[in-house]
Amino acid sequence: MVCRERLPGRPRPAAQGLSWPAHLPGLARRAGPLDVTDTHRRKNGRRHEQGLVHHRFVPRPGPQFRRGRPVSRRQGCRDLRDQGSGHIIQISSVGGLTVFPLGGGYVASKWALQGLSETLAQEVADFGIKVTLVEPGSYATEGAAGGVHADANPLYDGLRESFADFAKTLNVGDPAAAGRALLKVADSGNPPLRVFFGAQGNQIVPQVYADRLNTWADWQDLAEEAHGHTRMAPAT
Repeated sequence: MVCRERLPGRPRPAAQGLSWPAHLPGLARRAGPLDVTDTHRRKNGRRHEQGLVHHRFVPRPGPQFRRGRPVSRRQGCRDLRDQGSGHIIQISSVGGLTVFPLGGGYVASKWALQGLSETLAQEVADFGIKVTLVEPGSYATEGAAGGVHADANPLYDGLRESFADFAKTLNVGDPAAAGRALLKVADSGNPPLRVFFGAQGNQIVPQVYADRLNTWADWQDLAEEAHGHTRMAPAT
């Protein structure tokens, strides 16, 4: 998560990274600087586990969700709420809108982040706080090679090989370009709730959503049947 103040006339953070604003003392004391050039912070933030969901893809899936959870609650939101403005930027993924094999833990954490962040956006809007979900595709980083891999089940060797071949065909993005784009999002006077980074989102997600809409439409009769005919008031 990147938390950015929105004070008119205040200079932007240095291009090499984003730091906690000085007027957020409680959060700054605990969290320290957010520096996108800090190798240790980048590795801790981007590593993910790979493996089959139904084969307990990692020994402990919890750490994936602890790394993926936002730190925008409590003191951070309190300080932004008190000043009456702010911009919380969550780094999600195209994997928060679709799925891919062997990445169940990763995509589950991103789907959770999507729902939590969109809810957060509704809750803090009246306080002048904006929330943006950045949804990157694949980038030229350590990526899955730096992740935690489950023991390989030979029954799925074909799946792993085909997915590895597919991954080699991806036109990965430049992390430096993503950093520059992130500063533009932070500087926007009217930032979006969601924004793709890279070309893959617009190539993949529209068809995924079209397929979902078609499936729901195909099964609409059953959905109505499942509703029943009760006239009782909805549960609260």
